[in-house]
Amino acid sequence: MRPQSADPRTEGRPCVVTGAASGIGRAIAEDLLRHGWNVVWVDRESTPDRPEPGRSLVLRCDVTDEVGVANAFANSRERFGQPVWACFANAGASGGSDDFLDVDLARFREVVDRNLTGCFLTMREAARAMSDHGGRIVATASVAGIRGSYFTGTPYAAAKAGVINMVQQAAIRLARRAITVNGICPGPSETGVGGGAMHRPEVAAALAAGVPARRIGQPDEIVALARLFASPASAFITGQVVAVDGGMSAFSGGMRANT
Repeated sequence: MRPQSADPRTEGRPCVVTGAASGIGRAIAEDLLRHGWNVVWVDRESTPDRPEPGRSLVLRCDVTDEVGVANAFANSRERFGQPVWACFANAGASGGSDDFLDVDLARFREVVDRNLTGCFLTMREAARAMSDHGGRIVATASVAGIRGSYFTGTPYAAAKAGVINMVQQAAIRLARRAITVNGICPGPSETGVGGGAMHRPEVAAALAAGVPARRIGQPDEIVALARLFASPASAFITGQVVAVDGGMSAFSGGMRANT
């Protein structure tokens, strides 16, 4: 994969992407690789194919494993000979859409651990790796953290709302270290989350009914914003959480969005 339009300020710099084996994480990792970055692909699952061995490091890691996350950043520095410049805390898992009365405590803890605790550990280790030279941290939240929905389970929504606030808290505490922290809130997107339910036409159609753009999103529609947040040009943008959701978070829900 030959770099295209590589920014000389970031070409060859390492970035860490969690949840990189599929979906939004994979789209971000592939886009950064195309634009000249060295990419650390972190996922608890195997990456389907090994991308650009000379500029990639593929690591198996569960982001809820504190030691494993710390080792991922140490391995990145050893592999590429310089500290991480950007990190995308993207790994997460769906939480179903059970009725509030039926939410199981063990399941609640598991979903919050995957989506909030894992994001915290990733962001914290990234900040530690960047503390002497600055850098960019980007977290994947969700429109589910902004507004309620019958399609979203309480544990997942609560965790993603926590990610949004954590982005803001981290941003104000890390600004003096020249580390920016921003978040992206995707709307319903065609990924493998939820066992691939988004690939089923009836599910996609039901979700699209609440989206003014009249469709669900694609993972590659996230990448331009992700790359902007990672850029040196975004040094004065921090603590921001941007929805990429076809207008869903702006929709009041008074009428069907596609009428």
